Amino acid sequence: MRRIPIIAATAALALLLVALFATPSPAANAAPVSAGSHLHIIDLGTLGSPQDSSQATGINNRGDVIGWSDIQSCFCSHAFLWRHGKMTDLAPLTAANDINDDGVIAGAGGTASGYRAFRWAHGKALNLGTLGGDFSQALGINNRGQIVGISTTATGDWHPFLWYRGKMTDLAPLASAVDINDQGQIAGSYQLPGSENTDAFLYRLRDRKLTDLGNLYGWFSQATKLNERGQVVGYVGVATLSGANSAFFWSKGHMTDLGTMGGDFSQALGINDRGTVVGAGQVPSVGYRGFVWRNGVMTPLSVLPAGNSSIAYDINNQGVIVGSSGIDPNNSFYHAVLWR
Repeated sequence: MRRIPIIAATAALALLLVALFATPSPAANAAPVSAGSHLHIIDLGTLGSPQDSSQATGINNRGDVIGWSDIQSCFCSHAFLWRHGKMTDLAPLTAANDINDDGVIAGAGGTASGYRAFRWAHGKALNLGTLGGDFSQALGINNRGQIVGISTTATGDWHPFLWYRGKMTDLAPLASAVDINDQGQIAGSYQLPGSENTDAFLYRLRDRKLTDLGNLYGWFSQATKLNERGQVVGYVGVATLSGANSAFFWSKGHMTDLGTMGGDFSQALGINDRGTVVGAGQVPSVGYRGFVWRNGVMTPLSVLPAGNSSIAYDINNQGVIVGSSGIDPNNSFYHAVLWR
């Protein structure tokens, strides 16, 4: 759904964006699906003109929304904060990936020295530096102000990091770190010994305990988000169908395949503390839709008038969902939206 001017925040985003333009294929494991959501969709607009595109990527429990917006007048993309109906430009940030309940944002932006992870708070952007390389991006933040993300090292390798109180710590041998909760649990991926595949993991900072969440089908799994209860969501590869993914929910040692909405593709991208999951997937003969999953049922979300696709990225504890929707039949443009 979007032109990506930077490296995607997670592997889920990259795969999902490709799939949104893909030709529908035979169904994978279909989940119980309801007819549709009663939630109302609201267009949050853009930082530029209505013909520009925007994407909402996160929401906190105060209702603050973050994301990015194209600005065609400068042929650039800027991160934004949407609060009380007003969208604020967060330049120099071009990506806003997570926001905590204090309104502190984890993201990234360009500098004279390369692309850098940033912390944005109270109108000021702080460059977090790197692990010695020329690239970093902040992906998750908790209410304690701890930030996780990805960075290159002096040798050019990609390592996950933890940033706290001015210090960036290398989290290798973990392969990625995409989110962190207030208990210091980190979700991400871990490369299996002797394999090119990765499994989703839950890592506990307190005692450095690493829990492999498995992958269900012997291929791979990728975590995208976790909540304060230590529940993790993401997606697994389904090796029986080329390119197929299926959303998963992990809790207390058990990984559940959430299935799809009849197509061969679904990814879980957000979860709140009640265990309600959001993401996106394929609906045969319709296209791609954001979904909300609760009590074992996957419900497709609505789209803006004239649009035919949507994606849901995050949900807060009040049940407000954010993402994007196409605004024309060809998905040439799309806007940040919320459902409530």
